[in-house]
Amino acid sequence: MRGNYAWWDNLIGSLMPGHAATGTSPGLTGQVIVEDQVHPSTTHLSDRWTRADEWYNFSTNVRGDAHVLATMDETTYDPGGNAMGYDHPISWCKPYDGGRAWITAMGHFGAHYSEPAFIAHIVGGVKWAAGIAPGGCGGTRNDSFEKVDLTHDNEWQHAALAQIVDDDNYVKFALTRNPAGDRFFEFQTETAGTRTWHGANANVAASFSSTFHLRLTRTGSTLTAAYSTDGTAWTNMAGTGTLKAGGTIGVLAAG
Repeated sequence: MRGNYAWWDNLIGSLMPGHAATGTSPGLTGQVIVEDQVHPSTTHLSDRWTRADEWYNFSTNVRGDAHVLATMDETTYDPGGNAMGYDHPISWCKPYDGGRAWITAMGHFGAHYSEPAFIAHIVGGVKWAAGIAPGGCGGTRNDSFEKVDLTHDNEWQHAALAQIVDDDNYVKFALTRNPAGDRFFEFQTETAGTRTWHGANANVAASFSSTFHLRLTRTGSTLTAAYSTDGTAWTNMAGTGTLKAGGTIGVLAAG
């Protein structure tokens, strides 16, 4: 993780320029956000996992090249001078060199290997990497998706990330163009045919990038929305929505 061996560095996907001030075992207490509760390495964990460790920071974000399983909530501890901000992966997986790679930056002290939840995290990851336990690792890898360019020439055309139960029940975060030609991000819910907008719309300039990223983040049943032009620096929408029971999450393009 320090740039001495290219094959290993590429397997990890990033370098570690520093870490939070740790102290002695078991380290600094912080909260892990579990993003994938289906993978065998995280299926036993709740949305939030509070534990102590030496929390590594990384020089680049692996999201896009790897499937992120868990991230750090940097608001729950002091990450130090190499802080990554809102999106700080701490465990991830991906195909690599003909096999499977499962990576976690947790487990610095020996005492951590007496934690049942952490041991289950490792064992689940090893079983997945060995092909013993089934699980997907494509959710946040760019090569799992097809990029579709929209020109935004039509009225009310929009590109969205949505959780949909049916036409009258959904959560949608979209870049939309109205009949006047204005473009803006909007975060809305429709329940039994009644629409609710979460926070004010975020207007974008005509020069706004034609390539952009949308993200919905779940904490329990609460959804927050953010957009980015580079997948690294994110702008959060003001409001929050609620996860729909039984919905399907996907990309929506219309107009």
